[in-house]
Amino acid sequence: MKLSVDVGNGYVKAVNERGETLHFPTVIRINTSHAQFGNGGMKYRIRINDVDYYIGTLAISQKGVRHWGNNDSLLDDTGNYAALCSHILCKPDENGETNIDLLLGLPYDQYMKQRDTQDKLNNLQGKQFKTVMNDEIKTAVIKTVSLCPQGIGAYFFNISDIHGNPRKDAEKRMNALVIDVGYGTTDIVAFDGQDGAFDHIEDDSFCMNNEGVYNIDMRVREAVKDKGLDVDVTVIETALQANDSKVDSIKGQFDLKPYEDKEYESLSREILKQLSVKLKGGHELYRNIYLTGGGAKKLFPFIQKQIPGIQLQEDYIYCNCKGYLALANS
Repeated sequence: MKLSVDVGNGYVKAVNERGETLHFPTVIRINTSHAQFGNGGMKYRIRINDVDYYIGTLAISQKGVRHWGNNDSLLDDTGNYAALCSHILCKPDENGETNIDLLLGLPYDQYMKQRDTQDKLNNLQGKQFKTVMNDEIKTAVIKTVSLCPQGIGAYFFNISDIHGNPRKDAEKRMNALVIDVGYGTTDIVAFDGQDGAFDHIEDDSFCMNNEGVYNIDMRVREAVKDKGLDVDVTVIETALQANDSKVDSIKGQFDLKPYEDKEYESLSREILKQLSVKLKGGHELYRNIYLTGGGAKKLFPFIQKQIPGIQLQEDYIYCNCKGYLALANS
């Protein structure tokens, strides 16, 4: 069974072959207390290979922090995230086991480091995970691992659906630049194609480190701190994800939107600047430019002023995951 899992510095997204999805923060914490009160709010508490974990929003509430992506955590945490996604999204066979062909998406820099080396991630292939969640026991074995850079999924999701069926006018979308605004980075991935072949244009592909949603959250936090509101960045993140972008504090309600808008405006200008510097032929040579990722919707009205004709990617949260399936099934 194919399972597409996109692991980023901020969020994990997953899609199975039936198109069912999963989305949670990239945070994991070992559960040492085993205390449980009431029946609600326990997603995701799971036992993986005899170790209890909190994952996602529940891990954040238990004071877990985002640390995926460093050399010590990349292997184990990635496998555990895949195990959780498998438990929820994959159905076992008659023997109670699920064989997984894992399509693993990584931030562009991580992908470039992993793809040509015998790295720790290769150890995921053949690894078995026994998972227990809500008294349900499952076993998953990762039979194969295919690595993909974030951005490539969005590109291929424009070419075909998750079953590999070509979309109408797919040939007109083969020349494309994808700008993926993630939690910790903004990735730019360039592609071209003809006669059914697709070329990743590495000279026009790059990663803007420390330019993502988290960095916007941090700069907003510093700006409002100067105005007398000193709160944790997770409070800022939660408020900016809400529709009203407001924080309730002992001093009253604080509107974060003007500060957020200023930072998205700044990011849009920085992206245009980097495109001008990095792309030898200029972004104008690309027939299609797509904006995707967790920060895409908020950035779109600002970057549209900088890059007329840019398109907000369809299904911008899950398009990378769905695109990995599209590529695998083509």
